[in-house]
Amino acid sequence: MHTHPMRAHFLNLLASVWTNVVQAFGTTTLSIIVWSFAVPIVIWIITVAVDTVQRGRRREVSPLKNALVGSLLSAAITGGVTLIVRVGILSVFCVKSIYQDHTNLVSTGKALRVDNKKLSDERDEWKAKASVATNVTRKPPASAGSSERQRKQQIRQKLGDFMIQGIVLRDRCATDSPSSRLEMDADDWYGQVLAYLNKELDSSYDSQFRVNTPSAMQPPGVPRARLGLWILLDEKVQSLNKFIDQLK
Repeated sequence: MHTHPMRAHFLNLLASVWTNVVQAFGTTTLSIIVWSFAVPIVIWIITVAVDTVQRGRRREVSPLKNALVGSLLSAAITGGVTLIVRVGILSVFCVKSIYQDHTNLVSTGKALRVDNKKLSDERDEWKAKASVATNVTRKPPASAGSSERQRKQQIRQKLGDFMIQGIVLRDRCATDSPSSRLEMDADDWYGQVLAYLNKELDSSYDSQFRVNTPSAMQPPGVPRARLGLWILLDEKVQSLNKFIDQLK
């Protein structure tokens, strides 16, 4: 159920006032109810009963009615005084509770303003630090080009190493015995070159390196059994040489 904010605040105020009253009297809510209302009512009932009995002994007509009428004035005075005292006490503690709420709100508002000022100062400090860090870490555009040139130089050097190894393997086709490891060494070299191309360059270099171009060249001194390997190695060496030129 939705409660109007004003009503909720009023109920909270009443609860706070009653708590202060109970604490001030050093008692409980039940004790206040018993001694302020229940006991006086019981005393009034007993007084009316005793007066009725006495009037009955004097053989009065309608003793209960007369006893009630006779006790109304004293009951009204007792109840009125008690009510006035209780209302006065509640009024005093109501003012006190309102003042405490006001004091708490003022203190909370002051603390929030201090916290907001502190957070604002910290925000400005972090902004200044971030600006300084950005300016320090920002590199001039020329550094990117310089880094790329260094990378291409390293790739050309590595491709040159592979090209020299390929030439050595190609020349071994004319000098190695048929039982040598030439074919296995050539396969290892071929695999290493492909792995390096895929790692450092785009896929176009891999595709160009894999393409085989038919050749009718007949190198002297190369056995027929290894002629195909010689032609293949020579093609791959030429491809590496072309890549080096492209990366200059």
